[in-house]
Amino acid sequence: MMRTLLIALFTCYTLAAPVTPAQAASNPPLIASAEGISEYRLPNGLRVLLMPDSSKNTVTINMTYLVGSRHENAGQSGYAHLLEHMLYKSSQQFPKIAEEISRRGGRWNGTTTDDRTNFFEIIPASETELDWMLAMEADRMRNVRFSADELRREVTIVKNELELREGNPYNSLMHQVKSVAFDWHGYGHIAIGERSDLNAARTGELEQFYQRYYRPDNAVLLVAGQFQPEQVLSSVQKYFGNIPKPTQSLPLIATVEPGSLGERSVIVRKPANFSAAIEAYHVPSALHPDFAAIKFAATVLSSEREQRDADQSVHRLSHSMYSLSPGMRDSGLIYFMTRQQSAKQIEDQSKLMQKAIDQFPQRLMSEQDLRFFKAQFAATYTHTLDDPEALAIRLSEYIALGDWRMFFVEKARIAALTAEQVQAAAKKYLKKNNRISGLLYAEPNQPVEIPAAPDVNDILKQFKHVDEYAPVSGFDASYDNLMAQSQRIKIGNIEVVLLPKPSRGQVVTVDLRLHWGTLQSMHEKKWLEYFTDQALLNGAGQYGKESLEAERARLHMQGSVRHFSTTRSDLREALSLMMLNLKQPSFGQAMDIVSRHRVSLDLERKTPLRKIEDRYAQHFNTYPTSDPRRLETSQQSISEMNAIRMSDFFEFHKNFYGASSGHLVIVGDFEPQDVLASLTPEFSGWESKSPYAEIHQQAPERPAMTANIDTPGESSAYFYGRRYLPVGKAHPDFPALVVINYLLGQAGLESRLMQRLRQQEGWSYSVQSQFSADQTDPYARWDIVASSAPENLLKLRQAVTEVLQNVQQKGFLEAELKKAKLNIARADAQHRQNNQQLADMWNAALHEGQDLRIFQRLEASIQALTLEHINQIAKKYVQPESWSVVMTADAAKAGNTAATK
Repeated sequence: MMRTLLIALFTCYTLAAPVTPAQAASNPPLIASAEGISEYRLPNGLRVLLMPDSSKNTVTINMTYLVGSRHENAGQSGYAHLLEHMLYKSSQQFPKIAEEISRRGGRWNGTTTDDRTNFFEIIPASETELDWMLAMEADRMRNVRFSADELRREVTIVKNELELREGNPYNSLMHQVKSVAFDWHGYGHIAIGERSDLNAARTGELEQFYQRYYRPDNAVLLVAGQFQPEQVLSSVQKYFGNIPKPTQSLPLIATVEPGSLGERSVIVRKPANFSAAIEAYHVPSALHPDFAAIKFAATVLSSEREQRDADQSVHRLSHSMYSLSPGMRDSGLIYFMTRQQSAKQIEDQSKLMQKAIDQFPQRLMSEQDLRFFKAQFAATYTHTLDDPEALAIRLSEYIALGDWRMFFVEKARIAALTAEQVQAAAKKYLKKNNRISGLLYAEPNQPVEIPAAPDVNDILKQFKHVDEYAPVSGFDASYDNLMAQSQRIKIGNIEVVLLPKPSRGQVVTVDLRLHWGTLQSMHEKKWLEYFTDQALLNGAGQYGKESLEAERARLHMQGSVRHFSTTRSDLREALSLMMLNLKQPSFGQAMDIVSRHRVSLDLERKTPLRKIEDRYAQHFNTYPTSDPRRLETSQQSISEMNAIRMSDFFEFHKNFYGASSGHLVIVGDFEPQDVLASLTPEFSGWESKSPYAEIHQQAPERPAMTANIDTPGESSAYFYGRRYLPVGKAHPDFPALVVINYLLGQAGLESRLMQRLRQQEGWSYSVQSQFSADQTDPYARWDIVASSAPENLLKLRQAVTEVLQNVQQKGFLEAELKKAKLNIARADAQHRQNNQQLADMWNAALHEGQDLRIFQRLEASIQALTLEHINQIAKKYVQPESWSVVMTADAAKAGNTAATK
């Protein structure tokens, strides 16, 4: 079907005279503020959001441009996303942007959606580095360089990214659903673009698109973390103040998608790992009050929670589905998704899903359920507000709506929802004649009128926000201070570390590790132990599954039974609930968990990545069937799951659970006496019936092998290289291997593998080297992972071999080692600011009878490494012939790869 976009876009505009020096000298005025976020606006239209947080030792810079795939003309699909890639290449004053960010210890990325494009960098807190980042952002706003060679390479990389996405049946089907859902609006195509448009992309047209939309009055700059606001405002004024505001207005997209005249469908037939179904519905803009209600309804529908109506009648939904509710600037879609193996199964599952959706508007949800789901939303908002990095990036979605404060508008709207409003929204939009389905049952209907988006300024005139969170003081995450602040005690047989630490949202992280069993007693119990832990949340004591979920939501608990976060005021009750879960589980519907996991694994075992893991398990396993250390294939895991019975859960819990051995770490904003009061009586006398002896393992000694797996219909090919080493973290070679792995494939675009496969050849969107080792046992695994188009797979493998050969024979350079040391030290310092990272570090140290100084010594060892030693270790371990290689590709597309089944 030919689609015509009724969009008038101008290809150029005239620049106004530069801002005068006097104007540039003064800092911009404060426009608005909420929750510690302040908005300023420059005369040229640039909006600036500052979110200082002295408790962090990083700074996040997030630049959002109000341009996405909906702004693209016919023949330009993917241009907004291509520009996202090109803006990390070079500008007039910054010739190697991505490399320079990484060199300064920064992490970076960009994302493109229908409504906006954002670029974010997370750097160590430093006035000098932040000033450099602001200067770079200002320069690439107007002065990006467009090279035909660079564009050609990025087009190849983007097409590889497209191939990766097409390998997922959900992505393929959603693309088609969107295309039939919109007749006129730009939301009808995906952001990554269409192959023919990508192939035809030219630097001249791309530069025109850039000049049209990359301008100060179409951008919002957000800075979050540890910085001085006045200094940042001065730098912003210095670098952005002289960028003129264009006299030409931004192009106006006036297209309004008409209401649907009936149910639509799309059927996709292609090779895939599983069958999928999507039911989508037209909904209003996220600016409209109805959106909060319909988003809430979608969450309720897809929760699989037992539903109670206002009259207390109970409904258990027998389907298994997921929902997606992306808030859009114009009227968009919400999605419900499910999957099964066969065509018949997906048809039946789709009917069940449609039935559940059709029946939902006829029921008025109970106040109990309403409070539960509101608490879930509230906990999500709380945790987002507590994380400046996450909040800074998430605000891009609300900036795209017209104003960042829509985040708080949505939060308030959901908090104020009534069951009647949720039902009314469901009745209005969850109609058959408003549905786009992978499985269609058509019938004539009147169109559903989608209301126009209200003006954001009108909304904000009536909206009054009340700040909920007070600022917190900074925290010194040096090892000396962490050791000084950590209280190490023993409660019963459990070693405990309490680390009070200020938090903007008063968040606390709890991490309890319990140990039980021996190699003999744990035979044939690997999956039973896993599922017993998973089933703890299905009910305990007086709580059923739903009431337990509601209680956890009330206590702002997120995570599992033993590893969760909560808030300062809820900690004491949360710890008591944790112990009730551990001591008195009911294991309600425990077999459903096993069944869902088994079905999921059965579906996934046909995917390329699972086939690779199965092949490695066959090659590297050296343990007998019942041994918990065995490397299992998917089928072996499924067979073990099939043997589990309901009685096994109670038996395992009775024989193994207890506090005879283990350690507990709590990090965050709390009072230690609350912990002692809650846990001292709980741990006392609670013993495991099974003695504990650590299960040791050794690296398997197997010859290198090569396997090629044919994956018909797969658009992307995969390369995996793997080897095991007899090296633990206590081994003297471990620090050098950490650095070698970083330089090979963890240093972003500057890594040896990324430089060759992505930067030089343009074959792979993603390539990594991943190295992990046991704390004490001589057991380490080293993987090299890359993707490419099938026709590039053989060349990619040869390139990987050449990179390894070069490292083994010639080693690394002094400049590389210096940069690696600096960036590893910066990453370690950032990890020590994170509650969960600190809990993981303390638990690892306690398990070895150590403290945090074990990590301090490792960092010191890394910093003491010499180039000569690094290259000696590289020559010892980086042996191309020692890697076991598994590759997957569609043999018909790969040509000479000779992939075999």
